[in-house]
Parts: sequence; C-alpha cells; structure tokens
Amino acid sequence: MGRAIRDRLGAHNTIKATGEPGELAAMTFTGEAAGFAACTSDAWINEASPGAFATIALHRPATRAKQLSVPVWVGLGERDITVSRKAIERLATKAPNVELHRYDIAHFEPFHGSDPALIAADQAEWFSRTF
Repeated sequence: MGRAIRDRLGAHNTIKATGEPGELAAMTFTGEAAGFAACTSDAWINEASPGAFATIALHRPATRAKQLSVPVWVGLGERDITVSRKAIERLATKAPNVELHRYDIAHFEPFHGSDPALIAADQAEWFSRTF
C-alpha cells in the first residue's frame, strides 16, 4: 500500500502485474499469471502502476446498482478466482434491469480460445433484443 500511495502522489514506480503466489505483484492467485500470459504477446511487459490499485479494494459496484437506469448485461465466470462471484451476483440481484449470463470459465478465458466468440454472440443477441 505504501508504494501505491507514493505512486498516487507522483513518485512513479511499478510492480509486476502478475506473479506466482507469494510474489510482489498485483495478481498472485494460483493460475492468474498463466491466465494473463495466455492473453498477451511477447511484447507485453509485466508491469503495473501500484497507484491504480490504491482504490480497487474500495470499488463496490453493487452498492450503487439500484441507481442504474439502463439495461445491464453481466457476465459471470463460474471458475473466476480474481473477481468475487458473490459480488457479481449481488450486483445482478440489486440492479433493476439486469440480465446475468453464467459461463464455465476462469477470469481470463473470455479473451482467448473459443470463449470470446460465444460471449460476444451472447452480448450481441442481448443488445439487439434490448435496444
């Protein structure tokens, strides 16, 4: 947190974006480094600004979900360990006009393999039906 605060105050520094459990990195749950790597190219540099994460722990979309006045499409990865399933489900139950889609995927799988096409098709179908 000290590095995050210093970064926010202008003393720019970086940490690894992903790493193995126990390493100093933004994402260190088992499998996150491999999942992230599957979505990147060799040109990607494994760095993140810690200041970006200073407020992420305070980010609670479900607390304002009732205020949403537009239709919302929500995708939930059943095997996601990066984002709380309970938080996504809470958002989906609180928002007035939400459609929750569940997928048997982990956090990074929507970005590679066959999952992007499936999810994009679901989103396009929802969009055409909703708007």
